[in-house]
Amino acid sequence: MCDTTVLGFHVARGTPRWSWQAPDEFVPGRFLESDVDFRGAHFQFISFGAGRRVCPGMEFTLPTVDLALANLVRMLDWEMLDGAAPGDLDM
Repeated sequence: MCDTTVLGFHVARGTPRWSWQAPDEFVPGRFLESDVDFRGAHFQFISFGAGRRVCPGMEFTLPTVDLALANLVRMLDWEMLDGAAPGDLDM
């Protein structure tokens, strides 16, 4: 390992990886049980900004994701695979 620069910030060699468990692995499930409110002042999402400088697209994105999901549910014909029953779903 060696020193590097990420988005203009110097990152020294040996910097502790305290942000995530297994930071080199793609684990989307790590967010499922999270109690972090992404609209608050939690610094896990500092890349989106905080305070007055928060990402202006965040408030636009939330209703857009809801709309996209609603359109998927409305427009597609959903089926259970391999003879599964609705009670078998874990949601």
